[in-house]
Amino acid sequence: MKLIITNRKEFEGYFDNPNLECFSSKEIHKFTFHQLQQNLTVNNSVPLIILQNIDLDGWNDAEFRLEGFKEGICFYKFYGIIS
Repeated sequence: MKLIITNRKEFEGYFDNPNLECFSSKEIHKFTFHQLQQNLTVNNSVPLIILQNIDLDGWNDAEFRLEGFKEGICFYKFYGIIS
């Protein structure tokens, strides 16, 4: 299983900002991948939307929407932050 964020540059540009107090894009990608794996294992399905916590406070989530699935690769687009 592989997770690809289709608008990676935008995603990295947002989360790798030193003025923002949140996890890095690499950490968020890793957490999102683990959440996707867990959903596949438990529910045997690919979620249309993944909300991933982006900070230690737990008040903000990154929203990822499924754009496609092909041969074990899930393509998600980063849509923004939900507070």
